[in-house]
Amino acid sequence: DRLKSVGADVSAKDASRVLRLVETVNSKSNQVCRVVHVENGSDGQPVRYNFEYLAEILLPVARWDIEKQNQARNQRQKQKQLKLLDGDKTTSNLRGFSGRQLAWHRLEDLRTLATLRGGASEGDRMKHLFWRLNFLLLSGATNSRLMYHEAAALAREVDADWGYNSKELMTLYSKAKQYEAGEKVSFGDKEFAPLYTARNDTLINLFEITDSEQKELRTIISKDMALNRRRDRDRKREKSGDALQAQWTEKHTWKPRMPSSNRPSAKAQA
Repeated sequence: DRLKSVGADVSAKDASRVLRLVETVNSKSNQVCRVVHVENGSDGQPVRYNFEYLAEILLPVARWDIEKQNQARNQRQKQKQLKLLDGDKTTSNLRGFSGRQLAWHRLEDLRTLATLRGGASEGDRMKHLFWRLNFLLLSGATNSRLMYHEAAALAREVDADWGYNSKELMTLYSKAKQYEAGEKVSFGDKEFAPLYTARNDTLINLFEITDSEQKELRTIISKDMALNRRRDRDRKREKSGDALQAQWTEKHTWKPRMPSSNRPSAKAQA
């Protein structure tokens, strides 16, 4: 955002675009990447910075601290690993957590969002295509080999008459290859998939999703809305539990029987 005044694209925040090489061509705008500012040193030559210096200045954590955190994380993961007891080697009932279902739901949410808006606007078409394809890859429903075929189908879904530029998906293709190879991106003490795993707040701001639109979505919602939905589920669960408890109590509560001497006889009843 601080470089907007010199013509920088404020939405270009991934490394491949931030570190774009001079004299390369932007395939979307066909503009050549050029130098807009040069800072000279005392010798009159441009100041140069090596990679170690940039890492020290720009990264929020020192590189050696990241290495220590990675080692500590690996040690914690080893300690947390579940071990089966002797004599019980069954693992079929153990389920691992996967973000694939979440990725698919986010894809469906973006489809729903476009439907609510009567389609994707011209300025949002590539944004929709990029993120839908990203979530489709994360869900495991497609792979890098079929990615461009899926992209063509998704592009028609966004706008049947849209002739998108497939070159804009080259970065996503590279990340898909890394994802399939099992590679991870480490930052701090956490590991992430090479594909984009944006938070809900990021997606809400990126697509400018309103509160009324979030009510129609399944997963791309704010923290406040997620909390409200959880409270609603808890209230429904409590009501359901109270009803079942009342039924059980009514059925199993002991009721004293009337002594036989006090029971009305058949003759008396007659």
